[in-house]
Amino acid sequence: LEFRRVLFRSKDGVNYHALKTITPVEDAKAEEAIVKDLYTDCGEEVRFIRVKAVRYGALPSWHISAGEESWLFVDEILIEQ
Repeated sequence: LEFRRVLFRSKDGVNYHALKTITPVEDAKAEEAIVKDLYTDCGEEVRFIRVKAVRYGALPSWHISAGEESWLFVDEILIEQ
């Protein structure tokens, strides 16, 4: 399965600019939760960060819930300066 994560940055909380698109590849048939640490450097002072995570869509034919919409769970987002 392929999930895209897009990071946006803003200094004013209104005008956002794409910072980075991350497309990690996970084992699609893994039955356990997938935990990923994703890193990027803003390269400048940023006050606001927006994360857009795009889920897979309909589950493939081999999945126990084939044809159903996939789910995307986000537990924590850690921002360090």
